[in-house]
Amino acid sequence: MNETLLLTATVKPSDVVFCDRNNIQQRLRDYLHAFRFWLGEPLIGRIVLVENSGFDLEPFRTMHGRVGSAEKRVEFLSFVQDPFDRNLGKSYGEVQIIRHALARSVLLADASLIIKGTGRYVPTNFFKVWPLILAVQQPYVMANFYDSADSCDSRFFACHRDFLSNYLIPHASSINDAQGFYFEHALAKAVAAAQADGRTWASIPGGGFLVDGVQGSTNTSFPYPLWKRLAFRAIARVRNGAPFHWRLGAPVRKPGQGSRT
Repeated sequence: MNETLLLTATVKPSDVVFCDRNNIQQRLRDYLHAFRFWLGEPLIGRIVLVENSGFDLEPFRTMHGRVGSAEKRVEFLSFVQDPFDRNLGKSYGEVQIIRHALARSVLLADASLIIKGTGRYVPTNFFKVWPLILAVQQPYVMANFYDSADSCDSRFFACHRDFLSNYLIPHASSINDAQGFYFEHALAKAVAAAQADGRTWASIPGGGFLVDGVQGSTNTSFPYPLWKRLAFRAIARVRNGAPFHWRLGAPVRKPGQGSRT
């Protein structure tokens, strides 16, 4: 099967609401760190990295040339996002990245399953969760809901290609971060619409992904138990060759803070 990882990226963020992680060098380090993880992930053979601020992707190409395996296919796409109302926020930009990827990517054109990932984040337990995903009869879309049916975890989800074009992008037309309708809400509505049309949905097994990284909205790191963080980072350092002795450069998110990407 042609499972393909779609990584979304904005190295130079525009002036939008709810974007506290806005230092370009910090964001570049975040993206390069996560990209290094994926280059060393043997379960992923195809990667599409799409960046929407026109940033020169040469650092990523250099890293790929240095550590990427011959079996791993990587596609780089960079474009300059048209100006938009800052109140629409990062959520709107994320959708435009996906739209551009669907229109321009060669690897996504024949992808049997797409894993959408926020490019600055690392799911350190990927090696445990991904085989569980492949072991089941793959539904049309796999995504984990938060505490209600109104919001899905949009950091990592898996789906058929036409879920993105037929459901997610149409429902993303209502995105407005300033008004409290985020990417997570659009994804939840898209999942519900797909189910209403007889498409299948399932949650990501194994409890979902443990996301390591810094939340863009609040510039705080995602919390999970310290022993898990240390253990999975150690595994990734050996298994993926990813140097997980890095510093996040951000405090741990406090209880009650949001989980927007």
